[in-house]
Order: sequence, then structure tokens, then C-alpha cells
Amino acid sequence: MVSETWFDRDVQDTEFTPEGYTSFRIDRRIDYYSSGTYKVSGRGGVLILAKDMLHPVRYMDAEVDAEIFWVSLSPHPRIYLIIGGCYRPETDEPLIL
Repeated sequence: MVSETWFDRDVQDTEFTPEGYTSFRIDRRIDYYSSGTYKVSGRGGVLILAKDMLHPVRYMDAEVDAEIFWVSLSPHPRIYLIIGGCYRPETDEPLIL
């Protein structure tokens, strides 16, 4: 999991995803936040790279003022792991979940 990727829609998954992996990402979403939320406009973004053998599936996106999502991994047919990635922009306001 990597936070603060600084990616935008011009960066293709094939530029950084090794063979045998699946990438899940949320790029910088400056226009998503209310005016003044980002103190520094060029930051943000979250990336999770998961090995294909773990059968990764995007699980859920959170509806909060942060770039956050969850990925389900299944290393064994009876085992499921949920991992999350998050980037919260620097603000003067507290994050309310």
C-alpha cells in the first residue's frame, strides 16, 4: 500500500504494475474536496498492489473526505483478508467518519 502517489489520470496502471499483480488506486481528487481543503494541491492518491495469486477484489470505497478504499484478498479458499489504503489531505478541519 502506498499513500501520496501523486498520480492522476495521465498515469497508466501499466507504468508501475509488475506482471502477476493487480493494482487498485484512487488518484488525487482535488476537485472532489471543498475549496481550501488541500493546503498543497499536488499531493494525494492511494495505491494497493496485490499479487494475483491472492485473488484480489476491490471491496468498498468510503464516502468520506479522504481518499480511502478496501481490497479483499483470499490466500486460501476459506480465508479472506480485508486491507485498506487511505490518504487524508492536510486540512484545518477534523475528519468526520
